Amino acid sequence: MCRPDLVAISGPSSQALQSLNTSESQSSDGSYRPQPLDEDEGQSEQIAHWVEVETVVEIVSNGTPTPDGTKQAIAYTSYLLMQRPDRVAVLGLYISVHHFSLILVDATRVYYTTLHWNDKQARNLLLRVLCYINDPPTSMTDSTITRKEHHTFAITNNEEVYTDYTIKTSAHPIGRRTVVFQNEGSPFPVIKEQYLRCPPTATEAEILEHIILGWIHQPEEMPGVVRVAWCGLVRRADKTIIECGSGDRKRQKARLVLLDEGVPFTEIKSPYYALVTAWDTLEGEWPYPICDSPLTRQN
Repeated sequence: MCRPDLVAISGPSSQALQSLNTSESQSSDGSYRPQPLDEDEGQSEQIAHWVEVETVVEIVSNGTPTPDGTKQAIAYTSYLLMQRPDRVAVLGLYISVHHFSLILVDATRVYYTTLHWNDKQARNLLLRVLCYINDPPTSMTDSTITRKEHHTFAITNNEEVYTDYTIKTSAHPIGRRTVVFQNEGSPFPVIKEQYLRCPPTATEAEILEHIILGWIHQPEEMPGVVRVAWCGLVRRADKTIIECGSGDRKRQKARLVLLDEGVPFTEIKSPYYALVTAWDTLEGEWPYPICDSPLTRQN
C-alpha cells in the first residue's frame, strides 16, 4: 500500500502526522493515481483525511527511478488539489539525495522544476516554498471557503454563509476542476463550482448568460432541470475574481447555488426510462417552446 512519505497537516481536527487514507494504483499509461480507501483499512486509529493536508512529499526510494518518483509526487499533489476546494493551487515536493523537485498544481496545468541541493539560490527558493505551505499567498487561496470540523466546509457567497457542506464529487484537477458540495438539510442542497476558461473580452453579464447558465439551468420550473438560486463568478472580499493561469490558459472560478438536487443519470432503472429522460431534457416535455421541430416523443 503506497502513500506519500511525508505530509503536512493542519485543520480543525488534526493533531499530529498521521497515515493518509489513500492507496495508489498505476494505470496502463504509467501514471499514478491515488485511490481512497475505506477507513477500516487504515493502519492507524487516527487517519488523516486529505482535506486536512497542506502538502505532500515523496522521498526517493530504492528501485524507483527519479522520473517515476516525480510522477508519484505529482499524482499525490494533484489528488490533494481535488480535496482542497479552498485552494486555487497546492504545492508538493519530491526529495532525492542530490536534488529536489518543486511542484505546483492548479486548474490550468502542472508546474514543476528540479533543482540541486548545492545551489544556494535553489535552497532559498525551497525555504520560500516551505513558508507558503502554512501561509500561502492570496492568489493560491479561495477565502470564500473555510474548512470546519468533521471535514465540512463553510461557503461565503454575497455575504451569506452556507455551512455544513461536504464534498460530494470532485472532478479531475486539471481543466474545469468541477467540485460539487452537498448539504441535504439545507434549502440549497447543492453548490457547484468550476474553473471556466472565459474569453478575455467577455463581460461578466455575457459570461453569466452564455458560459455559466447557457440554456440548461433556469430559475423556472422545468422537468429534469434543477433551479438556480444564485450564480456568478467567485470574488474575494476585495472584489477580485478568483482565477488561475494567464493568457489563453486563464480560468476563472464560477459558482452555482442550487435549489434542487437531481437524481444521477446512472440511477435510472431501465434503458427505456433513460431514453425518455434524455428526450424530455432535449425537447419532448418542456413546458416552454425551444424550437419549432415537429418531432415529439410518442409513449
